[in-house]
Amino acid sequence: MEQPARQNRKKWLLLIPVALILAAAAGFGVLFFSNEALYENTKAAAANAPYALAEAMLQEAIDTLSRRPLGSDRAKELAELLEDLRAAEDARLCTLAAEQAIERQIADAIENDDLKTAAALLDDRDPVRARELRNELAYREAETLQANDNLVEAQARFAMIAGYRDAEQRAKALSDQLSFQSILAAFTGRNYDETIASLNALGTSAARQEAERLVKLQAQEFSAARIEANNRISAGLWHSAGCSQSGLPWVKGDARISAPGGNAGRVVSGFASTFSLNDGQVIPWNETFGDPDTLAAFTDVTDLSAGLTHALFLHENGSVTGIGANVCGRTNVQRWNHITAVAAGLWHSVGLTKSGHVVACGSNAKTQCDVSDWEGMIAVSAGLWHTVGLRADGTVVACGDNTYHQCDVSDWTDIVAIDCGACFTVGVKTDGTVVACGDNSAGQCDVSNWVNVAAVAAGAYHTIGLTYTDQIMTVGLVPGESTFAAGRAAAAAYSDELDPEKGPWMYLNAFGAATVWLDQSEPKPLFRVDLLACSDALPQGSVSTPDASGRYIQMKKESPETLARRAHAVVAFTGDYIGLTSARKGILIRNGVVYYDRLEAPSYALLPNGTIRAYQIGETNAEALKEAGVQNCFSPGPLLVEHGEIKPVVAAKPVSAARVAFGYSDPFHYLAIISLHDPDLLLTMSEAAEAMRRGGARLAFALADDTAASLVYRGRELSLLSLEGRTFGVKPGVSDAVVFLTDPEVLP
Repeated sequence: MEQPARQNRKKWLLLIPVALILAAAAGFGVLFFSNEALYENTKAAAANAPYALAEAMLQEAIDTLSRRPLGSDRAKELAELLEDLRAAEDARLCTLAAEQAIERQIADAIENDDLKTAAALLDDRDPVRARELRNELAYREAETLQANDNLVEAQARFAMIAGYRDAEQRAKALSDQLSFQSILAAFTGRNYDETIASLNALGTSAARQEAERLVKLQAQEFSAARIEANNRISAGLWHSAGCSQSGLPWVKGDARISAPGGNAGRVVSGFASTFSLNDGQVIPWNETFGDPDTLAAFTDVTDLSAGLTHALFLHENGSVTGIGANVCGRTNVQRWNHITAVAAGLWHSVGLTKSGHVVACGSNAKTQCDVSDWEGMIAVSAGLWHTVGLRADGTVVACGDNTYHQCDVSDWTDIVAIDCGACFTVGVKTDGTVVACGDNSAGQCDVSNWVNVAAVAAGAYHTIGLTYTDQIMTVGLVPGESTFAAGRAAAAAYSDELDPEKGPWMYLNAFGAATVWLDQSEPKPLFRVDLLACSDALPQGSVSTPDASGRYIQMKKESPETLARRAHAVVAFTGDYIGLTSARKGILIRNGVVYYDRLEAPSYALLPNGTIRAYQIGETNAEALKEAGVQNCFSPGPLLVEHGEIKPVVAAKPVSAARVAFGYSDPFHYLAIISLHDPDLLLTMSEAAEAMRRGGARLAFALADDTAASLVYRGRELSLLSLEGRTFGVKPGVSDAVVFLTDPEVLP
């Protein structure tokens, strides 16, 4: 038993070292793992902890491990880590100090507005912020450039930083401004339309405002230019007149009209007359139908208009004076008031009131005076038989004869000026182009290609235009030009029918103008003839062949048409019947040939100055008249009108007959009446005298009468026609005729 017990003791003794070893191993393991845990935990915590806490944690762990067995190595490692941490902190603090110093530099630079330095400091630290500072610097520089009016550089700077602040908008605004300035720099003071269009296309508020300003300025300047241009050109039946920009007057065509000396001021032409209007004073360029003393007394005239044998003068107080022949009451303007403009037609007169209404007087045979309902007018013009008015809105209205469509103006718009020719109408538009309608037989309406026109003037068969650049343009039968001097007829008749409602027959060539019409405004309808002569184309005589010479010249009797055609005459009427067997003869000269030089009757000579003079028996002789340049002298019936008054002796001759009377109203302006052969329309001498006086005759005398009275127009006898157009009576045989104008188309 003892042996097993001993053995058991040995076993237990052997177990003690093992147990100690195991215990030691267990203790070592606990200590090792505890140190490792502290090391790892401290290292991990220190890595994520703020510097101060990490330093404390490491120091504490180092102290703890230093006291522990097996902990010295880990403590040493933590100590190295602590040293690294402290070194890193020192480095961080140094870096931080440096960073703070730079930040202070940046802040100081920004505070001192040294953005360039601040941006350079930020280049590596904060590129985005550096770019913003440079953009701000460029923005400010652009603003400075703009403030100094260096807009080109300013616009470029703003465009470079388009994404910064409002730089893109400011670049666009400057670009628009530069374009605006470029447009204005290109404005010459004339190219309004182009400049206004460019400004409107730019579309900015400033551009639109400037465009509106230029529109108003253009209207003002063009209006002034139109007024000035309108004052400088005018046109009559067959003459043109005007003045240069310096006021130097000029005239072409009608030899009766000559430009005066000195400045002309405003120039106004009638059918056969021209006037200057200077500071209210009227200066005639030729002998007119008005008393010179009456014209000289005018000192307050603001507007005037002349027809064929009458004129209207507008005074400062809005009243109107009419002078000349008062045919059809065309000078009955005494009651007109508040008038701002006047227009004289052939047989009517028109006035424009301050209220924009229109008044008229005179013949209304073609409804040319139907203007009572016109409103809103700013201008009026009168032709032969029509009237035209311009409204403030640029539209046009017309009334009267429309045979040639001269009244077809209802579709006209944007019109700023109008003028009436004989039988046509012309208008100037706001854009400087020109429109026309009516008689275009001589090309007087061919104005569609005219541009930049400030004013127009319409004559009988020609149109004048004056541009804003002071260029004169002409179309039609232009006085003084080759097309005019060719002598080609400009117009034939209104109608082949004897119808007063169709208007007058008219003819014009380089040497004169003729108007023939049936005047039914007379108590007894009769033919009137108006003749305007060039100085070298006075009325002449056409005679048949004399059979023999002696005290009485026997001459063949031929039809008036034959005499007229032999002379290629446009107008012819019976003369004083050279071949009449009568003892009462005076001085008879035809085309320089003396047929009689007797002292038995008065004589009437056509003088070279365009007038007609009555000579009493024995006052002169044929030789003296020939020396004075007289080519035609008549010795017919009695003197009817002298100095514009009827001769009393006429009243003692009540016998009615077909009659011819001839005379003149102004130099180179001749008148004639020829009665129809209808028994109900025959005239006494007194009635013939009254008709001549009403027509404006200054001097008139009777020519042939009874069956010899005849009128031929362009080869056609008219006086034998009745009012219904039927032939009345037999064509008479006559020995001589007064002829006027030649046309090769009038064949013998």
